[in-house]
Amino acid sequence: MRARNTTMAMAGTAVALLLAACAAAGAETPETAATTPRAAPTTIVESMNHESMDMNMGDPHATPAYDVTGAAVVSGPFEALPSVGTGGISGTAWLARHTGGTTVSIEIDGLKPRSDYVSHVHADVCSAQGGPHYRHDQAGMAHPPNEIHVAFTAGSDGVGVMTAENPTVASDLAVSVVIHEASDGTPKLACADLAP
Repeated sequence: MRARNTTMAMAGTAVALLLAACAAAGAETPETAATTPRAAPTTIVESMNHESMDMNMGDPHATPAYDVTGAAVVSGPFEALPSVGTGGISGTAWLARHTGGTTVSIEIDGLKPRSDYVSHVHADVCSAQGGPHYRHDQAGMAHPPNEIHVAFTAGSDGVGVMTAENPTVASDLAVSVVIHEASDGTPKLACADLAP
């Protein structure tokens, strides 16, 4: 029981830090074909479920979006955002809409090894830097489960792989995925436009 309480406290702290990073970043101001996922990706972090708020921000054991049976899947490649000028970032984001809700998976390379990152589904295209976070209810809360976040730690090779599940089916306003480091005031690094 003590180990479970410690684990829950650590997960709660991690979630609070990620949400603080998003808030500190301020207001958040589809052209590709589906991409084949990498073989045997390395999953980096454990599930970050906050039981009281259903804040699933990543589960390495979840079925990846591109493998969800019967889902409508959209995807797109990650590209560094020009405002950051960070080259060398590549990868793919997938979003699956299905009867159980929405599943988002990311595979991204070119990150700082062993650094924490968070991705968000956004409501505008990458040419607009993703615009605001996508919310199922526009007037609702600014965190999961009303938003879709994917948190992970890059491996020693700079690769991040994670899947997050959300109980609500995303509308067609969910059009991109943006990534940034999971610390206060960090800029958006890369974006993926989602297309069938």
